[in-house]
Amino acid sequence: MVGFTMFQQVDACLQQIMKSKEPFGGISIIVLGDFNQLRPVGDKYIFQFNNSYNALVDNPLWSLFELFELTEIMRQKDDKAFAIALSNIAKGMMILEDINLLKSRIVSNENLEIMGDAIRVFRSNAEVDAYSTKVLASLNTEVAIVNAYDFCIGDGLASIRENVLNNV
Repeated sequence: MVGFTMFQQVDACLQQIMKSKEPFGGISIIVLGDFNQLRPVGDKYIFQFNNSYNALVDNPLWSLFELFELTEIMRQKDDKAFAIALSNIAKGMMILEDINLLKSRIVSNENLEIMGDAIRVFRSNAEVDAYSTKVLASLNTEVAIVNAYDFCIGDGLASIRENVLNNV
């Protein structure tokens, strides 16, 4: 999720790029999101203003947008019980039926093969690595090794440069 600070930075960058003091450099912006998402880590919501009167004043950039709320569930439209369970999770109001429905959809490691190309969510990087290794081994293709070389351009501080190169 984009927070208040990133939203302001996008505005400033577009003004600089477009050489215009208009909001977002005078170009049209479409913003999509989910109001049920958690607040951005270490930042305010995109629609909050960065002052002590947050409860009284909205972010002036946010007020430039018109809200079009999508009210029809499309992804789970054929599974009403699942759609209701997901909605209840978002509201923090799960009921026993929701919990039982979600538990019924847990797939054991032994039954993973029947899931085909379904997206999988793992609890740890070790589980991700094990699954990725298994899938790659089953491809029966020639191995290709690609080496990437990262470098910094400019007169940045040596410590910053070293940090960037070590964290890529």
